[in-house]
Amino acid sequence: MKVGGVSPPTFIYNITCQPALNLISFFMKKTILLSLLLFLFLYSSFAGNVVVGTKTYPVDTLAHYKVGPGSYYTSLHFVDATNPLRVFFLEVDATNPYVSFKSVLGKDSTLTCECPTDMAKRKSKAGAVYFAGTNADFFNIKGPIGLPIAGCMVEGQIGLIPTSRPDIAFDKNLIPFIGINVFDGTIRFAGKSFPITAVNTTRSPDQLVMYNSLNGRYTHTDSNGTEVLVRLMDTDWGVNKTLKAKIVKVETGVGNMPVPAGSAVLSGQGIAQSFLKALKVNDEIELNLGITMTNGGEKPSLTDMVGGDRLILQEGQVAGTDWVKPNPRTAMGFSADKTRIYFCVVDGRSQLSVGVSTKQLADIMKSAGAYTAINLDGGGSSCMYVKELNVVNVTSDGKERPVGNGIFAVSSAPVDTVICEIGPYQHSRQLSKSDVFRPTFLGYNQYGTILSTNVQGIVLTCDPKLGTITAKGEFVASGADNGVLNATYKDLQTHIAIRINTENAMSRP
Repeated sequence: MKVGGVSPPTFIYNITCQPALNLISFFMKKTILLSLLLFLFLYSSFAGNVVVGTKTYPVDTLAHYKVGPGSYYTSLHFVDATNPLRVFFLEVDATNPYVSFKSVLGKDSTLTCECPTDMAKRKSKAGAVYFAGTNADFFNIKGPIGLPIAGCMVEGQIGLIPTSRPDIAFDKNLIPFIGINVFDGTIRFAGKSFPITAVNTTRSPDQLVMYNSLNGRYTHTDSNGTEVLVRLMDTDWGVNKTLKAKIVKVETGVGNMPVPAGSAVLSGQGIAQSFLKALKVNDEIELNLGITMTNGGEKPSLTDMVGGDRLILQEGQVAGTDWVKPNPRTAMGFSADKTRIYFCVVDGRSQLSVGVSTKQLADIMKSAGAYTAINLDGGGSSCMYVKELNVVNVTSDGKERPVGNGIFAVSSAPVDTVICEIGPYQHSRQLSKSDVFRPTFLGYNQYGTILSTNVQGIVLTCDPKLGTITAKGEFVASGADNGVLNATYKDLQTHIAIRINTENAMSRP
């Protein structure tokens, strides 16, 4: 079902639509137009339930609004006296022509940490705005601090090869994949080939390791080997395709070779060193960096990848072993048709939100519309970023934690400074008799980019049976009937569903 030409996010329908339908007859008696009815009920937070494990939670929608092209942010309160939860979602339409998904390493290196907000701000530029995202993989806190535990790719370059842990990855057509992947790399020269063992990791005897700029500016190797600098010829880095490259430099017994951006270094000891020493400057070689999905054997043209520690939802079914202890959690997944991408953070370790197990996290992702999902790093790392709001959840450390990598929705929408759509932070509000409410409205351009987080010049109107509007532009819940608060900005309109609670003097947020 579409409202105003826009499909509502799946999880809003799952949580609120059915209970709201029971109220339709009430509003029809008030002669509200059917189209407005559908809008209000699809976005109503007055009722809804989600089953998490063996427990049924009543759910309140605390916030729900668009945050970018085809993208919605929603915060939910799972109500319970002893085990409350605060859940945060980003749902992104992967078919939107102005959206892509990018992974980011801390300061663009496998060996460094960085806060997700700093990653997004640093990477954003004209034509590529990192407008929302979360932390990603677990990472080393000893040894090479910041090194992601599982596989990662950034814009076609492998940061680390896949491990036995599952990854979430996107191909060049933005099709998502979740599963355990296998790396198979080779170098070919003069009819001979040699396996590439790993990427951007410590070199062992007889191994050939490839280093690129995601390892930092140097290979960080000792002098016991041969290193060959290569530059691609008329192609871009990628996987599951043949890459032609030219030899730029060959060094033996030196080590720690510089890695220019866009180039790579092949480094080997023992047998691998013997193969590399046969290469000379200006020789042309072929590289094949293969990644195969173990589930189905696919070899997609992947561009971006981050890892997690376990698959939690597979084809609509809760999967994997349970990390039982309740903690803050981060998850990512996609719908059955792979057109909707879901980012999720559940807060934990507080009185407002106790946290969840990984199987409970799977239930929450499923309620949102996810068909397959992966558990990412949690605890103090769990962080959801929205460009205009920075960190939207309450991190359990009390501040944002630098992490090994992050995963983001990126907008390529053209610059446009004209507000052509307005929307409230809350599409519905429950108030007590005589409460005063001053709503705030977001302003968007034609691409869904937020231009203002507090649009000025909004005019409010409502039926006198609902309430009154003060000279300051505030709504007073002076009426006895439920209804609609109308908001107008120039020739643009939006609405907020208002419910007057006559039995409780305390208003609900």
